[in-house]
Amino acid sequence: MPRIQRRASTTGLYHVIVRGHDRKAVFLDDSDYQRYLVSLTRFKQEFSCQCHHFCLMPNHVGVILKVVEI
Repeated sequence: MPRIQRRASTTGLYHVIVRGHDRKAVFLDDSDYQRYLVSLTRFKQEFSCQCHHFCLMPNHVGVILKVVEI
């Protein structure tokens, strides 16, 4: 069954969480963290978002993004 579409935030802020399956690590070494940050930077530019906060932990990521109106 598909998930119900979420309502758009009135503030434009979104808390995005990415977790490893079964609490397994998603980052195995420093290069994995660096690659994720490069991808996050590219994503921000491509989709006109501002990253207000991020926290990279071995088995999950938390990001606060704001959608910028174009």
